[in-house]
Amino acid sequence: MITSVTQAYYDLYAIKENQRILDAHFELLKALESLSLKGVETGSVSAVSVLKLQMRINNLDSNRQIKKEEFLAAQTRFNKLLNRDASVGVYPIENLELPESDFDVQDTNLNVHPELVKFDKLYESVEQLELLNDKQRRPMLGFGLDYVYVDERPNMNFSDNGKDVIMPMVAVSIPIFTKKYDSKSKQHKWKQEQLKFEKQDRLNSLQILFQDAISKRNSARINYNTQVKNIEQANQLKDLLLKKYEVGTAKLTDVLEVDAVELDLEMEQIKAVQQYYIQSSIINYLVAN
Repeated sequence: MITSVTQAYYDLYAIKENQRILDAHFELLKALESLSLKGVETGSVSAVSVLKLQMRINNLDSNRQIKKEEFLAAQTRFNKLLNRDASVGVYPIENLELPESDFDVQDTNLNVHPELVKFDKLYESVEQLELLNDKQRRPMLGFGLDYVYVDERPNMNFSDNGKDVIMPMVAVSIPIFTKKYDSKSKQHKWKQEQLKFEKQDRLNSLQILFQDAISKRNSARINYNTQVKNIEQANQLKDLLLKKYEVGTAKLTDVLEVDAVELDLEMEQIKAVQQYYIQSSIINYLVAN
């Protein structure tokens, strides 16, 4: 449940960040369109290049609308996971960055994970059943007292006439049919072996999930750092091309090509951030008990 809510939240974060980036690129290209239309009038920009620009603007606008629909659907899912009204507004954090270093964790903490502790408790309950079964199979010797009410007898004269009697009692119980107890012992032993196997199997699964999350978190950081460098380089080139385009020494198609590359890089960076925090939440769920 916890990891599902976290996944849903970072889905919302990624969609919202995608919207923000698409809006920024859309506004930039709209401004570039005005400049380019003037260039068509003067003959410095080809009509075909402007058509490509306008088609790209249309595609960006379409993607913006799609992201709005995706956000509403993701918001509904998030709210329902929290058992809230679907229309409750959710406002994810913006411009989320990665921490400078990852928190250190060890998979030894998995040994006390609640999903494993429950097997220990079940094992202990079977032990108690076996102790009871072992007790019941043994001969039992019981001691007690019985109190007998005695009425006074008429026409009889002795000192204890009508005096109640306390009688010591001894009870011996010897189980005759011991096979049923032997059968129960075998069932308890089998159940304990089954619980050991299930616990080990679940521990193996948790260890695999833990290592997978660690690997994916590390990969997300590598991807994020790579995109930071790539975006910086793409942004520098785009700024240079925009300045040259304004003075007529660069082609519009080159500007559009670099802008498209930059958009893809920014989307990939958002995906890396999303993946990093999702995997971190899985790791935290596994070791923070």
